[in-house]
Amino acid sequence: MYSFNRNELNGIGTLNLNVLPRTVARQLLTGIQVQRFERYRKIEPSVTLLLPHSAFNQPQHLLRFANTTVRNQNLGQTSSFQTLEYRVQHKNALQSWGAHVEFNYMTPDVEVDNTDREAALLRATATYSRYYNAKKQIRARLFGGRFLKSGAESPFVIGLSGSPDYRRQTAFLDRQQISDTYTAQRHQTDDRDGAFKAYLPVGSRRWLSTLGVEADLPVTSLAVFADLGATKEFQTIGPGLGPSACTTTRAW
Repeated sequence: MYSFNRNELNGIGTLNLNVLPRTVARQLLTGIQVQRFERYRKIEPSVTLLLPHSAFNQPQHLLRFANTTVRNQNLGQTSSFQTLEYRVQHKNALQSWGAHVEFNYMTPDVEVDNTDREAALLRATATYSRYYNAKKQIRARLFGGRFLKSGAESPFVIGLSGSPDYRRQTAFLDRQQISDTYTAQRHQTDDRDGAFKAYLPVGSRRWLSTLGVEADLPVTSLAVFADLGATKEFQTIGPGLGPSACTTTRAW
């Protein structure tokens, strides 16, 4: 995308080398992704391994390593993220299940040598869905995240309604909140971290766990859902309220 007004070229570019091993693994993918959008640039080389060699009637495994750098033009700093993730999933005509474990080591500014600002985060997600008739499903999602390391000056959190998207994995409208019409990460969420359906401005610097259940209603195209969440910290209910008006998010 090219903006004549700002004289900028923005977009996403990906280059992959796909290797098909003869045994053991089904695919070895080595790639690099480059993003440039309003006031940030991202470069992410990665290596992905898909297992097993057969793609039929067996759980499918993914192992991936990525090294992400994000240059924030507003803050004038470059953040670094090292990611190791494992994913397994299996599905048939009746049901599907999956699990995802991700480890991140995060540095907010590579030019500043301050270990109190760095963080190590472990996330785990399990999902299950089952058809109760030909077109209607029941779905469940369990998430848990914990900081294995988080210095006193670390800016990183886990989000109850969705991730802060430090690695720029999700396309948000107006991420920089230039317009009042579309506000990114204020009313827009992704399906990572807590993944609450409704936006709640809650984050944790320690640990966070959520359970979400969703069911399609018969006859109509509507669905019902319930989201439960817990964090280590106490959260203020509303702006301007004192400590006596604080409650824990363990009972949403």
